[in-house]
Amino acid sequence: MRVTIESIARQLNVSPATVSRVLNNRESAYISEATRQRVRTVATEMGYRPNRAARALVTGRTHVIGVWAHATSVPYVARTLYQAEKYTRAAGYETIVGPFPNVHAAGVQDTLLAQWPVDGILAFEWFDTVEAYLDYNPGFHTPIVSFGAYTTARTDSVKVDYYPGALEAIRHLVGAGCRRILYAVNEWGNGMHEGRFRAYVETMQAAGLSPEFVVMQDTHRAEARQGLKNYVAAKGCPDGIFFLCDDMAIGGYRALCDLGLRAPKDVLLVGCDNIEDTEYLECPLSTIEPPVDALCAQAWQLLQARMIDPERPLQHCVLPSHLLIRESSSR
Repeated sequence: MRVTIESIARQLNVSPATVSRVLNNRESAYISEATRQRVRTVATEMGYRPNRAARALVTGRTHVIGVWAHATSVPYVARTLYQAEKYTRAAGYETIVGPFPNVHAAGVQDTLLAQWPVDGILAFEWFDTVEAYLDYNPGFHTPIVSFGAYTTARTDSVKVDYYPGALEAIRHLVGAGCRRILYAVNEWGNGMHEGRFRAYVETMQAAGLSPEFVVMQDTHRAEARQGLKNYVAAKGCPDGIFFLCDDMAIGGYRALCDLGLRAPKDVLLVGCDNIEDTEYLECPLSTIEPPVDALCAQAWQLLQARMIDPERPLQHCVLPSHLLIRESSSR
C-alpha cells in the first residue's frame, strides 16, 4: 500500500496537517524540532515518497521544467542541455527533457512533452516550433525562454551570436594565407539571415576572395564526409575550410583522411561549437566557442523571473562567441 501523510500521522499520533507541514518544509511555531525529526524519521522508515501530482493540485506548481530541443543526441545539444539541467536542479526543479519533432502546430499540440504540466519551458534553438505552438495555443500562459543560436522575439530569449566568432575564424584563415576558403553549411544556414554565413561572405568579399560553398541537407558527420569528398573530386581541395558546426567538421576531417590529405599541412580547418570530440582527434580542431555556461545561466535566470512575474516586459539578451585556435588551423 502507498504510504500517505495520513498513515504517517496515525503512526505518530499527530495530525495530518503537522506531517504535511514538516514534509513540505513549511515553518510553524507550533511544531517543535523534536516533532519534526520524529516525522522525518518515521516517514523514511515507512518508505514515504511525495505525491507530486497531489502537491501540484494544492500549490499550482509542479516544480518541473520542460526542456524542448530538436535532437538531444547531437553532442552540442546534449552538452548544453546537461548544463541547463544543472541550474534547474540546483534550484530544486526536476526537468523533462526530450527531442521535439519538427512538426507543424497541430503536431506539436499532440506530443506528450507539450502536454505535460510544467512550471516553465526552456526551448533550445527550436524557435519555429515554439512559435507554431504559440500560434496554435493563443491562451497558453506557461513561461517560455528560448535560447541558443536561434530564438524568437515572442518569448524571453538568450541568443548566442556566432557572427563575431565566425568573423575571427575567416580573418584567421585569410591571415594564415588561405585564398580558397570553402564554407561547408547545411540548407537552413545557407543565407544571410545566419550570422556565420554573413561573416564568411563579408570577410571573403573584403579580402577580395570568392566565396565557395558546399551545401549539405543536414549536419550529420557521414553526410559531411561524403559531401566534402564529392566536392574535392569535382573542384579540387581548397586551402581552408570553415564548417557550420563541429559535427560537420569531424566528418570533413575524416573525408580528408580518406583522400590522403592532412590538416594543417594540406588544408586548414575551423569548426564551430567546441564539442569535446574536437580536442581528441589526431589533429585537434580549431573551433568557435559559444558561451554555454553563461547561456544556460542567463536562460534560467530569465525563466525564474518570468515564473515569479508573468507580466514583466520581455527580456532579450545576446552573448558573443569567440574563436579557439588549435592545431588544425595553425601553420
